[in-house]
Amino acid sequence: MPTDTDLPTIEALKSQATWAFRGHLLHQAKTGRKWAKRGEHTFGRFIQRCAQGLGVHETVVWRDLAAYTYFIETLAPKLRAAGIASGDIEEISKAVSPEHFVILDRIERVAPPADFLKLASQVVTGAVPRATLRVYWDSLKPALEGKAARGSNEKPRAKGVVVEEMVRAPLTTADPLWTGIAKPFAFAA
Repeated sequence: MPTDTDLPTIEALKSQATWAFRGHLLHQAKTGRKWAKRGEHTFGRFIQRCAQGLGVHETVVWRDLAAYTYFIETLAPKLRAAGIASGDIEEISKAVSPEHFVILDRIERVAPPADFLKLASQVVTGAVPRATLRVYWDSLKPALEGKAARGSNEKPRAKGVVVEEMVRAPLTTADPLWTGIAKPFAFAA
């Protein structure tokens, strides 16, 4: 049960309709160590209390925070450096779920930078459905060879089957004109 000291944060979280603003409040609580001022011994316990107060599973609260932090600290600066407008997180959050950014974070570890920037700009505009993003992530996942990124300084590289899939995917979804024949009798990839 939330304590009285948790109520201002939980009430502020409840009053927000978008995951981005909830992520913003959680990010402020984490970076400003507001959770310690609320009587919690760990940030994880603070998240648990927020989840209880909101009536959602704890993973939902963690995902909102992770998506917000990834966008603000990593993705938006990279997009701006590449000359791509990243947009306002509050507006983006109305069309794009936090799961988009969690998956995009995973993809960034493996995808070639140019492909990643193109995909990220499409995600920010809401042009990429989650299902498509998941399929793309599944095609790149073998490059990690079962290793998690935590604690690793090594950047995995797409190779073998992953590279084949990166080549095959655009060709199989493209119009058959890339073959050089305007109206082929049959076309299969």
